[in-house]
Amino acid sequence: MKHPRPRPLLIVSLFTRLRRNAVDLRIVNDVREGRAAAEAPAYRAKYRLLDTAPKTGIIDTPAHAGGWPELKFTETPPDTDGDGMPAARELGFKPDPNNAADGVEDADRDGYTNLEEYLNATDPRVFADYVVRR
Repeated sequence: MKHPRPRPLLIVSLFTRLRRNAVDLRIVNDVREGRAAAEAPAYRAKYRLLDTAPKTGIIDTPAHAGGWPELKFTETPPDTDGDGMPAARELGFKPDPNNAADGVEDADRDGYTNLEEYLNATDPRVFADYVVRR
């Protein structure tokens, strides 16, 4: 089976829809900015880093990076077959909400199972090229 032209991951997964907590946001920002926002004081002292040197991002405890974020939980949507995907999601993308085996299937053959597509908020019917080429 020939696949349609691959789409970039950013477009397919709609990165803006990902829910991130404070730790995720700090890490993403560190990567985007190319510098770390946190560091364990003991690390700087141990390796005798100058005060003017950039932070390394190496921490000993969550407190060095602002502590644990408050994580908010929501009610789990109904999953009639126990495959990890809500029944409403399965109905929307045409897997069978009464077939637990469809969670491990890969309908678009992009290397991600239906369950992984659900967890990443991607469409399990659309082939996506997840390989980064330079």
